[in-house]
Amino acid sequence: MGFRPALTFHPGTQCAEPAAWGTYIAAAARVAHAAGVRIGRLNVGGGFASHRGGAAPDLKAIFAHIGDVARHEFGSTPPLLLCEPGRAMAAEAFTLATRVKAVRANGAVWLNEGVYGGLFEARDIGTPGRIIAIAPDGTPRGGAPLARTIFGPTCDSLDRLPGSVPLPDDLAEGDYLLFAGMGAYSLSPATRFNGYGPAETVTVAGLG
Repeated sequence: MGFRPALTFHPGTQCAEPAAWGTYIAAAARVAHAAGVRIGRLNVGGGFASHRGGAAPDLKAIFAHIGDVARHEFGSTPPLLLCEPGRAMAAEAFTLATRVKAVRANGAVWLNEGVYGGLFEARDIGTPGRIIAIAPDGTPRGGAPLARTIFGPTCDSLDRLPGSVPLPDDLAEGDYLLFAGMGAYSLSPATRFNGYGPAETVTVAGLG
């Protein structure tokens, strides 16, 4: 019909392994060959920011591998490569600030935010690992890490972060927990379930 064929894939927003992109590119090349068409464009997905719980992915290595595999699989006329690095561009723009409402004797912690609000994604991609605990006077908590269960404020049984989260053993009610790298999907899927949800957005020069 005169249209230029294109394909797209997405290895997952938290993927950090270059080989994953290579596998999908090879599969796209097989699809194009089987269909007998030349692909004009190949969208290799988005994300590129798997570091809520650790170091940022090696983007230089990922993009180099994408280029090498595309040239190998498609020959001298590879398709135009596109990507959607939205999370990588936006994630570090936001830090989610929460308040500790209660600390129980068994180590469980209740926050004023949970999976119905800014921590919505925790159910699917895990709890963010870059968390800073700060006392009300601004002093960082320095206690030994203690595995804790974190609940949100809604009293709903689903409002719980998956697994356990290492937090300082001197954490106390009224402290703040700051979750880094929350700029991509912390506000857009948040709800006001039971009257809770993200509050105001505050612009700061830095957290150092």
